[in-house]
Amino acid sequence: ADRPEDARPTEQHLELLRALAEKPGVAVAVVSGRPRESLEKLFAEAPRVWLVAEHGGWLRGDGAWHSTTSANPGALDALTKALEGIASHYKKAWVERKTWSVCLHYRGVRQRDRTELTVRANAAFDESTAGRPGYERLEGSATFEVRPSGIRKSAAIPWMRDHVGSGARILALGDDLTDEDMFRALGAHDEGVLVGTDVTRATAA
Repeated sequence: ADRPEDARPTEQHLELLRALAEKPGVAVAVVSGRPRESLEKLFAEAPRVWLVAEHGGWLRGDGAWHSTTSANPGALDALTKALEGIASHYKKAWVERKTWSVCLHYRGVRQRDRTELTVRANAAFDESTAGRPGYERLEGSATFEVRPSGIRKSAAIPWMRDHVGSGARILALGDDLTDEDMFRALGAHDEGVLVGTDVTRATAA
């Protein structure tokens, strides 16, 4: 989908997740780059499913959300404004501001314009973070995201293990480049599965 909010789980997906989460000895978590408010709405009908939002920046098990970073949420305000200015020159490009990160989406942008757009985005990143380390670029599927360096989807692995016990086996499924952090955090008895039929990159899964 051109916009994240247009990609959502079907009732069949939710039914499957609910059934898995209700099995004795099984815990289910959805690990996503989306904001926590978005995940809460998408999985409201599967309340026993744990949620990991913003690439590991927020975690929610059976209780309230808690953050994994002490980053300043306002540190990326200037970069957000710069990226919004860049996006305004490209049809179907848009900027999403999350709690800890900012993401430039360009899935709907013409292929011939994408290189120029990402060059400009990288220049804006370099200018806004000059002399202020601690932030990194994250290039995903038709996205350019900037986040605090310590945030990773891999945060979900020790968090789940702490909740369900050190002897638990974890099965991690993912299709995005950002899921590689999660795959690399798995133990010898866990299993990572790269989902997709046209994926040619090297993977830790």
